[in-house]
Amino acid sequence: MASQKLSVFSVSLKPGISWNTVLQNLLSNATDGEHYIISEQSENYIGGCYVVQVKHNQLRYNIVEQCFESILIESQLVLRYDIFTQNGSMMLWGNHKVSSMFITALTLAANNLAIIENNDSDFKKMLLKLLGCDDVNFIRMKLHDVLIEDGIVANCSVALEGRDNITHLIKKYMDKIVTVTLQIVSGESVTSVMLYSSGAMVIFKDRENIPDQVIDRISSIVGRGA
Repeated sequence: MASQKLSVFSVSLKPGISWNTVLQNLLSNATDGEHYIISEQSENYIGGCYVVQVKHNQLRYNIVEQCFESILIESQLVLRYDIFTQNGSMMLWGNHKVSSMFITALTLAANNLAIIENNDSDFKKMLLKLLGCDDVNFIRMKLHDVLIEDGIVANCSVALEGRDNITHLIKKYMDKIVTVTLQIVSGESVTSVMLYSSGAMVIFKDRENIPDQVIDRISSIVGRGA
């Protein structure tokens, strides 16, 4: 199953530039090694891909020469992005390196008139929001430093699926939770998500296979005010 790290940022434009201008500049700044794809654009939403060609050296063994040699390998980094211009949030689906590169490109395309800040989501508030969602199923949580008896603490994993007392368990061990695995259900589609106490989020499905309803749910959970 594919997994992607999801990073969420707040984004807004200062007076003097529009999103249409930013996107035009972004497309104009494309090079042989950087490509910008805008797959969807509306008054309140921009979605697409950022593709970067990267080169790195890889050590391989040459059987004929019976020695190791360094080979230059070319590969692609792909970032998928969702920009919600109305509520000022941006979701980046990719690793830290390619996310940073896209933010730099977006800032340059906005002539440094874009304000992009990391959205530090509050883990406890996110969990409390999720407990009230009918389309969310809690599967498992990992706890650390749980007191078993006097002088004995342990790390453990607790299965939540099918339990009647999920809300009670999560609230009781809120300060001990390291990760929570859950599923967001939309019709017949199920998207698995892992939340970390740091606020980080990993999605176990390719972005293009995630329904819009699930994207809206994720955005409402990790967006501004989360």
